[in-house]
Amino acid sequence: EFMGSPYNYLVFDQYMKSPLWTTGNAMISRFPPRIVHRHLFGAEDALDTRMGHFFKDFIHVETLIGERNLQIIYTHLDDGENEYSFRRKEQVGELTAYVNNYVARNQNSYIVLAGDLNDERESVNLKKILKSGKLHPPAQGFGQPTYPSDKPITDLDHILASNTIAIHNYRTFLFPWSDHRGLMCELEFLE
Repeated sequence: EFMGSPYNYLVFDQYMKSPLWTTGNAMISRFPPRIVHRHLFGAEDALDTRMGHFFKDFIHVETLIGERNLQIIYTHLDDGENEYSFRRKEQVGELTAYVNNYVARNQNSYIVLAGDLNDERESVNLKKILKSGKLHPPAQGFGQPTYPSDKPITDLDHILASNTIAIHNYRTFLFPWSDHRGLMCELEFLE
């Protein structure tokens, strides 16, 4: 509704719900999605370490648009700072390894990575995601401030795409129940 665009499908992933907050990820789509993979960050770690990640994950969804399969990977990375920033670094390592392995097996695929990465465009973690060249930011507007939603000054949310996709009209939108502004764009499939 706030994006001004209709949708027919919702993928929602939830771990914990309390009166104060809910953890998890969600994606809306006009096109029917199929969940390909759900990756739990720190899944190999002990439960106390998993609790430290606040049950963070990423979801890989595939949707058919015309004759093309669009791979969408969305996430919400840990927001820990200082002595806890290692968690986000670990999550970026797992996310980057997954994307690189997927692209190696599916070289001409159409991939979008989106989410609250809790890092600015100049951060070490964003540079690590972009280093392999498998994903790129939009040509214009990368680093749109999205946080806090009322007067955004920090770019914590990002949309990246594979080299088979161009990102156009990259912009934010406001919806009333979030502490972040949303990001939206137009995707162009490249031949």
